[in-house]
Amino acid sequence: MGKISYLMASLGLLASSVLADTGAPVEMGNQSIDRIKRDLDSLQSFVYKHLPQEEGEASDPSAPTTGTPATALLLEKISALETQITSLVGRLEESEFSFKKVRQDLEKHIQSLEEKVGSLETFRSSLEEKEEGQVLEKLTAEELYERSIVHKIQGNKVKFERLLRKFVEKFSDHSLASTVYYHLSTLVYDLKNYKEAAFFAAESYKKDPKSAHAPEALMTIALCLQNLEKSPEACTTLDKIQTDYPNISSERKAAAEKLSIDLKCISPTHPLPPPSVPS
Repeated sequence: MGKISYLMASLGLLASSVLADTGAPVEMGNQSIDRIKRDLDSLQSFVYKHLPQEEGEASDPSAPTTGTPATALLLEKISALETQITSLVGRLEESEFSFKKVRQDLEKHIQSLEEKVGSLETFRSSLEEKEEGQVLEKLTAEELYERSIVHKIQGNKVKFERLLRKFVEKFSDHSLASTVYYHLSTLVYDLKNYKEAAFFAAESYKKDPKSAHAPEALMTIALCLQNLEKSPEACTTLDKIQTDYPNISSERKAAAEKLSIDLKCISPTHPLPPPSVPS
């Protein structure tokens, strides 16, 4: 009777587990079902281990026989649990299907919303650019330059470059043009656009050869020519730095000398022509 009481108690706990797991979330349902099935399998193995399998077969003397009411009740409860588990599996599969459909619908709505937000963002950016363009047209050279420097300080390279290009488009002969061209040369050099960088640097140098950034402009030209595999022209530009700007800082001198060594330049013994811009 002790074993029967134990089996009855185990069945009761298992039944409670089944009923409790019917309300479990879909994500937990499969794990719960697997656990319940394992428990039921263990219980069935325990029950049938103590029941005679065939007539005349020896069994545990203390085990119940198939004909006793207690055994019939155990088998009935096991069968009921199997039915409940089958029903629970069906309900979980339906819930999982519904959950997947809801998730798919939600993903479609999110994608549609993201596309709409993207369209609105594009429209807003276009509108801002149009309004900004109208404002820029009314600015003086000094105001336009000051606004570009604000973008530089803020780290907005895109707007910084846009305003610099607008400046040289409108005010290419202004006294600030040399500085603006120099800023443009450094920006596009960082983008590895060496031909355009050399052009901007040359424009900066030509507009004000006596400016503080003139040696740097020549250095930019030399670096661009090096990347464009035009070593002779790069060497000519480096020689011009050394001859025309003997008082530049030691750091600039060292940088020019290092590049000259890398290019295997030979210092000429005659005056040099102005640096050329690659075509």
